[in-house]
Amino acid sequence: MRAPEATPVTLARMHSPQGLDGGEASAAARVRFEARYGRPLFCADWEYFALLHFEIDPAVLQPHVPFKLDLHAGKAWVSLVAFEQRNVRWPRLPRASRLLTAPTTEHRFLNLRTYVTHRGEPGIHFLAEWVSNPLARILGPLLYGLPYRLARLRYAFREGCFDASAHGVGRGRFAVQGVYDPPGAQVTVEERARAAFLLERYTAFNVRFGKPVRFRIWHAPWELARMRIDALDTSLPQRAYKWWDAARFACAQFSRGVFGVWIGPPEPLAGFRA
Repeated sequence: MRAPEATPVTLARMHSPQGLDGGEASAAARVRFEARYGRPLFCADWEYFALLHFEIDPAVLQPHVPFKLDLHAGKAWVSLVAFEQRNVRWPRLPRASRLLTAPTTEHRFLNLRTYVTHRGEPGIHFLAEWVSNPLARILGPLLYGLPYRLARLRYAFREGCFDASAHGVGRGRFAVQGVYDPPGAQVTVEERARAAFLLERYTAFNVRFGKPVRFRIWHAPWELARMRIDALDTSLPQRAYKWWDAARFACAQFSRGVFGVWIGPPEPLAGFRA
């Protein structure tokens, strides 16, 4: 599949038309996180992101998502997000942290996620997550209800370019090649609103052992560059989900990452109604 042409535009700092920019949203999420937990259960660095966003008819996707879809411009959205996780640590056990987290501290992810809301709180729901670490494949579902699957993941980054591929165990492939601009370009109001909708989210809603759970995160504001996609293969999600054929590529972004990400504990959702 060859992606449609997109003009490279840098999102150095996102601003929604309502005036809530990435810095304000991040600051609000930090206040909420600290009020709830005091300090994180885990911290991690997430590096070298490729974020590919697709529109889809909400009537097609909603039957496959246990939470209410959050819509932008009348459409539901799904995203493929490729990145590397490094330096996982436990702030509550700093001395033991390096030893305890060593087996899972560095590995690659390919997330397939959609955008949902619960009692007015916007969040992310993970439909699938392909990971390169067998131990993480076990721990993610147990701790957070994350739908981990093993895959062979390869990411290559060089200035101005990003190249990634993933081969699922069994069948399917994901591959992307793209180039991005250095900071400096302006964005339209429409692009700002869409970026804020897709990226200013600090809560995840999932299902663990048949029961819905929520976990919150916090990180510093995103710094993003608009990517032009030169080649794209999405047979990995296409073979996993019949609804994927209804998804249409809309835009892509690159980020060098967010560092010192705070990750809170999983919490049950009392009185949940799908």
